[in-house]
Amino acid sequence: MGVEDNDQGGLNLKDVLYVVKGHIPPNYKFNPATPIDEGSKYFRSEPKDKERIQCVFFVIEATVAGNDNISDARRRKIKELQIELKALDIPRIVLLTKIDVLCEFVDEDIENTYESEKVKDAVHVARELYKVPEHCIFPVKNYEREVEADYKKEILHLLALRQMIYFGTDFLNSVSTSTSDDETP
Repeated sequence: MGVEDNDQGGLNLKDVLYVVKGHIPPNYKFNPATPIDEGSKYFRSEPKDKERIQCVFFVIEATVAGNDNISDARRRKIKELQIELKALDIPRIVLLTKIDVLCEFVDEDIENTYESEKVKDAVHVARELYKVPEHCIFPVKNYEREVEADYKKEILHLLALRQMIYFGTDFLNSVSTSTSDDETP
């Protein structure tokens, strides 16, 4: 499920925040028509730190961002979610997929990714939409027809993954530091 244009479809903002805060267990089956509530048997009222999300990442196609083809309803939902996540101080990352479809220059050679004006424009739109700095936006090329891994493509995925791990680790360290500070007399 993703962010849909209408309120009846896609992720429910309340459900997303419950997941981030650790209130919803793994393998819970979401239903946009009936969001989980605090009275549900599946709701964790006091989640442990390890049950919380340490880093949120969003995935958007470069063709959507590059053409700024995002409805007002979808923008509104994303904005509401970003406000809540920022208030929780959760690190956020954006994966900008299908950059080769957006730009033929990148399709010819993935090493052209950071020189492509189309990719730069898509990154700018994603920055404005998700309210994250550009260093938190990672353009990547999807595997579609390839049978074997290509190290040139993989480097983009690995950079994004490394940053997710760094952000998550930093978040966990700040949570454990603030928890230990709260316990000191």
